[in-house]
Amino acid sequence: MVGSISNPIDAIRFDEFLQAPIGREPNGMILSVISTLARLDLDPRTEAEDLARLPSGAAVARLSGLLTRVPAAPQSESEREALSADLVKRLQRSVLANSSKDKKEQGIDQKIGNSPSDADLARRTRILLLVVSVTIMLGLQFLVGMTRSAPHPETSPPESSGETLPHIPPP
Repeated sequence: MVGSISNPIDAIRFDEFLQAPIGREPNGMILSVISTLARLDLDPRTEAEDLARLPSGAAVARLSGLLTRVPAAPQSESEREALSADLVKRLQRSVLANSSKDKKEQGIDQKIGNSPSDADLARRTRILLLVVSVTIMLGLQFLVGMTRSAPHPETSPPESSGETLPHIPPP
């Protein structure tokens, strides 16, 4: 596989498309788009990104052509085309849904005066606070464990005088 997606954080927008089933393996397992593209030695997310940029007809033709190389995919051309069209619609829906969500979030950020750097700073601050809190909790747990495991002179067993008590078996 070659290439990588331009923005890995945005890669989740293709998950609905990539997880979609395309057929069944001979052993009964469902074959997904992501598995199919990986088996064809293509980077699934890069391929999804490329397909999303194409016009619908070209994306359907490209995907249908790829599916001809997959034994678990529909073998008739009409079924392959129908599956490809359905998958492309799914891809376009997820891209549109995520792009409108992104625009909405950007609008909210602009209204309240947040810039991406402010959001990044806030995320880093939360992560730092979490790390400091966990460190403090682990340190306290260590200290409590140390005080409980150390023997105290008033609770240590008395020195034995050398006498041993007889062993009495239980009834």
